[in-house]
Amino acid sequence: MHQGLINQLWDKISLYVSKRNIITGIILIIVFNLVLLPGFPKLFLPGNAQMFYPLDLKFGYTPKEAFDILNKLGNKGRNVYMMSEMLIDCPYAVAYSFVYALVIAALFKKPNSNKLKYLILFPFFIGLFDMLENSFIILSVIFFTGKYDPLIYIASGFTILKWSFAFITFLIVLAGLINLLFIPQGKT
Repeated sequence: MHQGLINQLWDKISLYVSKRNIITGIILIIVFNLVLLPGFPKLFLPGNAQMFYPLDLKFGYTPKEAFDILNKLGNKGRNVYMMSEMLIDCPYAVAYSFVYALVIAALFKKPNSNKLKYLILFPFFIGLFDMLENSFIILSVIFFTGKYDPLIYIASGFTILKWSFAFITFLIVLAGLINLLFIPQGKT
């Protein structure tokens, strides 16, 4: 990616770095994780929500595992899953991408190298792979025939990429925190 675009992205995200925005974003992530994501199936599948285990939470899955989950959900459960992916998980991917980008920009306020500005891309890669994963899961639900679906290989690949970039982003945030807390700021 061109350095000028990275600088522009860094500068735009940096405009919104504030304690209030980061705390609001973290609260939003908590609400998604504790209320919206688990609450959606409970609302629409009362009594059956315990069997609702999204593929998104696995680090990868085979077509057989996906088939077993989608088949067990039944038609109504698959529709709830699809709606959850569209109405909850897709907006969640956008929200957490920006929140994690804000956190990275806050932790590396004045990167002493333009290369550090590339770190801001990692949260957006998580969101991108999450959206692609969601798209292929939605397609698998729409075209569910009761047989193994090759689209699941693609969805699973995006799930693995999503979790891999999430882990890398966690390491970036951890490194930023260590840098902030333990390295004298005048000497970095």
